[in-house]
Amino acid sequence: MAKATTTDSAYRVPPLTSVPAYAALAAKRAEMQDLQTASRRELRKLERELTETPMPALRAGVAALLGEATVEQSGVHERIADLKRTDRDATAALTVIDQRLREARSSASRVVCDEVRPEYARRVAALCRALEALAAERKAYDDLRGQLEAEDIAWSTLNPMSLGWLGNPVDGGHIGVFLKSAREAGYYGN
Repeated sequence: MAKATTTDSAYRVPPLTSVPAYAALAAKRAEMQDLQTASRRELRKLERELTETPMPALRAGVAALLGEATVEQSGVHERIADLKRTDRDATAALTVIDQRLREARSSASRVVCDEVRPEYARRVAALCRALEALAAERKAYDDLRGQLEAEDIAWSTLNPMSLGWLGNPVDGGHIGVFLKSAREAGYYGN
């Protein structure tokens, strides 16, 4: 499996195709799609040629008995039939491959997630530290606001900012919920 890359500016999650079993199915799917595209392209070309070619006045066998030249179209009809069979088979194969890809996605995702886990944990921990800093600043803001209100100061000229989106500060609000989830998942404070 290809390694995920870490740089100062960006981390790239490896694609599912970095897992060999999934990559093989994806390659087979691309191969079937290419086959289907090529057969449909040739089919359209042959059908267009057939419509542009005048119908022979006589069947090929009759023309041969009479010693007259005729345009032989049976080979074209056989090729068209072959191409239609190929298209049907490719469509059926794609259905099977798509089902196998859906089934392989779970195990391939687990492999990728196992590789990404350290970076994910690092980022969750960084968010937790930032949220703890935000919670401390919110407490300081709420303390200042409380002092203004305790002194009965009309402080609307300061353009009060609502922090309701952070949830209730008494129970930790949304920050507390996030921190609790991160701790329970083992990403922070363990």
